[in-house]
Amino acid sequence: MLLRVERIKGLLFDVHDTIVDKGGSAALECALDEAAAFWEEAGYPEAAAGYKKVWRDCILRGREILAQGREFSFEEWHRQIFAGLGIPYSYELAVRLNDRFMRGFAGRTRPIPGAAEVLGRLARQYRLGVVSNSMAENTLIDLARTGLRQYFHVLIISSQVGYRKPHPVIYLAALQAMNVAPEEVVFVGDNWEEDVVGPKEHGMQAIWLKPAGKEAEEWRFRLPGVAVAGALEDIPGMLLKPGG
Repeated sequence: MLLRVERIKGLLFDVHDTIVDKGGSAALECALDEAAAFWEEAGYPEAAAGYKKVWRDCILRGREILAQGREFSFEEWHRQIFAGLGIPYSYELAVRLNDRFMRGFAGRTRPIPGAAEVLGRLARQYRLGVVSNSMAENTLIDLARTGLRQYFHVLIISSQVGYRKPHPVIYLAALQAMNVAPEEVVFVGDNWEEDVVGPKEHGMQAIWLKPAGKEAEEWRFRLPGVAVAGALEDIPGMLLKPGG
């Protein structure tokens, strides 16, 4: 399906697994190990021993809230962690804990191949923004580590908005921040519901960055105003106007 590029003024990108590879489950385990070590070094050996279980319990309990489209803020998430560990909440301690947690991803967080070149080319013709289901503090670190922050004018992140894709609030916040009409935007991402169906329901076009293994099912994913890309490098050819 060819996109209608004549009126496009802006592009919105998902982050993780679209332009940033955070390293998968192995990197997450390293991050959890770093956080547990933080508690040990801070003088809380019981918290160090129980941290991973508490973290996973908080993830499980949070699924009901996330299923409603809501999102935790930095403070809401860490208050749960501290309560589970039986430690009085401290914002300063939460910041230090999160910094140590993110250390586990250092050296493992990388741009998706071709991301910098593709974003650089697109940024010459379009206003670029990010819409991510994540904690803002950590996504900013990911974008800085990969060198991709420089390409984006707008960052809309669920922990700041209070709602996750595909909730309408986060898409409307992105359109308002970009100062564009829905029909002037193309949304790019790897998640069918969050990055294609949700944006389409709000009048945007979309490019589905098709995950590996979906080839046999592609016929199920055909919608007007939706293009399918096998890799980021395919996208400029779909969008760039002459001279770009």
